Amino acid sequence: MSQDEQQRLLGEIQQLASQPTPANIEALIQMFGYYNPEVCDAAVAAVIRVGEKSLEPLIRLLDDFDYGARHHIICCLAQLHDSRAFDTLHNALARDFAPSVRRSACKGLGYLADPRALPAMAQAAQSPDWGLRYCVAMALINFPGPESRVILQILVQDADRLVQMKAQEVLTMQKEPVA
Repeated sequence: MSQDEQQRLLGEIQQLASQPTPANIEALIQMFGYYNPEVCDAAVAAVIRVGEKSLEPLIRLLDDFDYGARHHIICCLAQLHDSRAFDTLHNALARDFAPSVRRSACKGLGYLADPRALPAMAQAAQSPDWGLRYCVAMALINFPGPESRVILQILVQDADRLVQMKAQEVLTMQKEPVA
């Protein structure tokens, strides 16, 4: 993509985001499939700024074939912190093959703090992907209770030192009294 084309697309993103109609939101989401990080990042930021109005189109346009676009959609859903995205995030954590998608879904489920996510978190804590296990430990900060502590106790024994440290930090934070 030429510099001129990139600049044109960045301008188009600003224009689409300034009038967040359903068609414009969908056009922004379609840009997640462009293989230009600056364009994708700008489109993601624009969709997140649109907020709740982008939730339904994000879920509807979830791309099963383009994992890069799927990653960006899951990132947006995670950052919207909207409980209506639970099923989509849960499914992505439990079933997606792409590590980046699963990590973002885990973060989103952490923001939602819905206890229905704990079985999927426990399963993800067994993943060979240390980054996903780290995300599980981070997400569990929002799940105080015995179920999350069991998962964290497993992660404290993880083979990866960073995962161990994050799990221990979260355990410690959960034990501290809330002021």
